[in-house]
Amino acid sequence: MGMYATVPEGVGILWPLEADGTLLEHQLTQWLFELGSLDWCRREILVTPAGRVLRLRLRKSVFSKLVEGFDTLSLRRKLQKSSPAQDAEMLMREAWASMLSAPVRMDFSNLD
Repeated sequence: MGMYATVPEGVGILWPLEADGTLLEHQLTQWLFELGSLDWCRREILVTPAGRVLRLRLRKSVFSKLVEGFDTLSLRRKLQKSSPAQDAEMLMREAWASMLSAPVRMDFSNLD
Protein backbone atom coordinates (compact mmCIF):
# COMPACT_ATOMS: atom_id res chain seq x y z
CA MET A 1 0.00 0.00 0.00
CA GLY A 2 1.24 3.48 -0.86
CA MET A 3 1.63 6.53 1.28
CA TYR A 4 -2.02 7.59 0.98
CA ALA A 5 -5.29 5.84 1.64
CA THR A 6 -7.30 4.33 -1.19
CA VAL A 7 -10.54 5.72 0.22
CA PRO A 8 -11.15 9.28 1.37
CA GLU A 9 -10.31 10.18 4.96
CA GLY A 10 -12.19 13.49 4.74
CA VAL A 11 -12.66 15.94 7.58
CA GLY A 12 -12.57 15.47 11.34
CA ILE A 13 -14.31 17.76 13.81
CA LEU A 14 -13.33 17.54 17.46
CA TRP A 15 -16.37 16.63 19.52
CA PRO A 16 -15.71 17.53 23.17
CA LEU A 17 -17.18 15.18 25.76
CA GLU A 18 -19.25 18.00 27.24
CA ALA A 19 -20.71 18.99 23.85
CA ASP A 20 -24.44 18.56 23.30
CA GLY A 21 -24.52 15.78 20.68
CA THR A 22 -28.06 16.60 19.60
CA LEU A 23 -27.20 20.26 18.97
CA LEU A 24 -24.00 19.40 17.08
CA GLU A 25 -25.83 16.84 14.95
CA HIS A 26 -28.61 19.36 14.18
CA GLN A 27 -26.10 22.09 13.23
CA LEU A 28 -24.14 19.68 11.06
CA THR A 29 -27.23 18.34 9.30
CA GLN A 30 -28.44 21.88 8.59
CA TRP A 31 -25.04 22.93 7.24
CA LEU A 32 -24.74 19.84 5.01
CA PHE A 33 -28.26 20.43 3.71
CA GLU A 34 -27.47 24.07 2.86
CA LEU A 35 -24.36 22.95 0.96
CA GLY A 36 -26.39 20.38 -0.96
CA SER A 37 -24.13 17.63 0.35
CA LEU A 38 -26.30 15.84 2.89
CA ASP A 39 -26.46 12.68 0.77
CA TRP A 40 -22.73 12.71 -0.05
CA CYS A 41 -21.44 12.31 3.47
CA ARG A 42 -20.67 9.32 5.56
CA ARG A 43 -20.55 10.26 9.25
CA GLU A 44 -18.82 8.33 11.98
CA ILE A 45 -17.46 8.90 15.47
CA LEU A 46 -13.79 8.08 16.05
CA VAL A 47 -12.17 7.78 19.45
CA THR A 48 -8.67 9.29 19.32
CA PRO A 49 -6.06 10.27 21.93
CA ALA A 50 -7.36 13.85 21.53
CA GLY A 51 -10.94 12.77 22.25
CA ARG A 52 -13.96 12.03 20.08
CA VAL A 53 -13.78 13.12 16.47
CA LEU A 54 -16.75 13.32 14.12
CA ARG A 55 -15.40 12.23 10.74
CA LEU A 56 -17.15 13.23 7.54
CA ARG A 57 -16.09 11.82 4.22
CA LEU A 58 -17.54 11.10 0.83
CA ARG A 59 -19.54 7.93 0.53
CA LYS A 60 -17.71 5.37 -1.63
CA SER A 61 -20.32 5.58 -4.39
CA VAL A 62 -20.05 9.38 -4.54
CA PHE A 63 -16.26 9.25 -4.36
CA SER A 64 -16.08 6.94 -7.37
CA LYS A 65 -18.37 9.24 -9.39
CA LEU A 66 -16.83 12.60 -8.45
CA VAL A 67 -13.16 12.13 -7.58
CA GLU A 68 -12.07 8.60 -8.35
CA GLY A 69 -8.39 8.19 -7.56
CA PHE A 70 -8.46 11.55 -5.72
CA ASP A 71 -8.54 13.38 -9.07
CA THR A 72 -10.40 16.67 -8.48
CA LEU A 73 -9.56 18.29 -11.83
CA SER A 74 -13.03 17.72 -13.31
CA LEU A 75 -14.91 17.99 -10.02
CA ARG A 76 -16.63 21.29 -10.83
CA ARG A 77 -17.97 20.00 -14.14
CA LYS A 78 -19.28 16.82 -12.49
CA LEU A 79 -20.92 18.79 -9.69
CA GLN A 80 -22.60 21.16 -12.15
CA LYS A 81 -24.10 18.21 -14.01
CA SER A 82 -25.63 16.78 -10.86
CA SER A 83 -26.75 20.00 -9.17
CA PRO A 84 -26.44 23.35 -10.97
CA ALA A 85 -25.76 26.32 -8.70
CA GLN A 86 -24.58 29.93 -8.71
CA ASP A 87 -20.80 30.48 -8.93
CA ALA A 88 -20.25 31.27 -5.23
CA GLU A 89 -22.37 28.32 -4.12
CA MET A 90 -20.65 26.02 -6.62
CA LEU A 91 -17.22 27.12 -5.40
CA MET A 92 -18.25 26.25 -1.84
CA ARG A 93 -19.56 22.83 -2.94
CA GLU A 94 -16.39 22.16 -4.91
CA ALA A 95 -14.18 23.06 -1.94
CA TRP A 96 -16.31 20.96 0.43
CA ALA A 97 -16.31 17.93 -1.90
CA SER A 98 -12.53 18.24 -2.20
CA MET A 99 -12.17 18.30 1.58
CA LEU A 100 -14.49 15.32 2.01
CA SER A 101 -12.38 13.40 -0.50
CA ALA A 102 -9.03 14.21 1.12
CA PRO A 103 -6.68 11.20 1.30
CA VAL A 104 -5.45 12.38 4.71
CA ARG A 105 -8.02 13.49 7.31
CA MET A 106 -8.08 17.23 7.98
CA ASP A 107 -9.01 17.88 11.61
CA PHE A 108 -10.73 21.00 12.91
CA SER A 109 -11.27 22.04 16.51
CA ASN A 110 -14.98 22.79 16.00
CA LEU A 111 -17.75 22.99 13.42
CA ASP A 112 -17.29 26.71 12.89
